Amino acid sequence: MYKAQITLKSGILDIAGNTVTEALRHLGFTEVSNVRIGKILEYNADSLEEARAIAESQTNEVMEDFYVEGDPKTGGLFGEDEDNDIQ
Repeated sequence: MYKAQITLKSGILDIAGNTVTEALRHLGFTEVSNVRIGKILEYNADSLEEARAIAESQTNEVMEDFYVEGDPKTGGLFGEDEDNDIQ
């Protein structure tokens, strides 16, 4: 089982996150700030390379970064950081 986390790059304005931040403040959570919205995918794949390809196919590489976490039995962790360096 693999889990991919897809988030907007740090320089991209997160309008949905800003909306959630303001909604939470109106509900009394006044200390909340900088909410960011992303996606989490959970799926099965035959290899880390396939898991990465699946996550990459669901990522807008211009605006989003992704990180893939894999089951230790099938190879552990694999992902990309904001500079697109493989970890």
